Amino acid sequence: MSSYEIEINGKTMPIKPIKNLCGHTVGKYKVHAGKMVPSYNNGDNTKMEENEFYAIETFASTGKGRVGQALAWVDSKGLHDKLFCDWKEYQHPQLGKVEIGGWISQHLGNPLMPDLQKIAANTYNFTLKHAAFRPQLAVEDVSVEAIGGGNYRVRARVVNHGPFPTNISNRGSQLNYHRPVRVEMELPEGVKLLSTEGHKDLGHLAGLTGNRLLEWFVNAPDSAKELLRLHVFGWTGGNFTTTINRL
Repeated sequence: MSSYEIEINGKTMPIKPIKNLCGHTVGKYKVHAGKMVPSYNNGDNTKMEENEFYAIETFASTGKGRVGQALAWVDSKGLHDKLFCDWKEYQHPQLGKVEIGGWISQHLGNPLMPDLQKIAANTYNFTLKHAAFRPQLAVEDVSVEAIGGGNYRVRARVVNHGPFPTNISNRGSQLNYHRPVRVEMELPEGVKLLSTEGHKDLGHLAGLTGNRLLEWFVNAPDSAKELLRLHVFGWTGGNFTTTINRL
């Protein structure tokens, strides 16, 4: 590449490879898989091996051959779209007062190494905080009442302890993107369902306060320890199974 020239505004200028941008191996589910392919001779003797996949990326400059200088030149000429949107307060209809802004997505790239530790720490903390807001379903207030003749009334409440509803957002509900909560009942051997309905479709449960009280009537022999197995499909709030025993 460095043997080429380009004419800009009547002036012939040498072309240099940008040294801190390079090609790389591509792996399964991993765009940057470890090996680098620089666009200049850096003395690295790493070999390409059979069955490896590479993205060969060449970047040229008429400057000093560093991405920092290239970006500074682009900035000085005003040749790019806006890269960053200033942060501003926004009243979200569901989350209340938030701030929106930051890097515009189509211009995102890899951070520089000196900034990586701080960015990674903030991203890690944000991910944990975001995960803590997810719906968290549980089965509570389980009761079993013997009503005679081997018959039992079984009650259980499905609750959402997470701050977010199971549809995550109002927009998610409109798009039907997230599945509503469903409870499927399984009868152990020897237990019979007396109710007309076994499985329950609960719809979406609100954050923190969302709950549904469920009820079944079953008949069970004296030898039965288990009365019901409930398979809760909360999707965004988790899928799990709980067993209700004779009390």
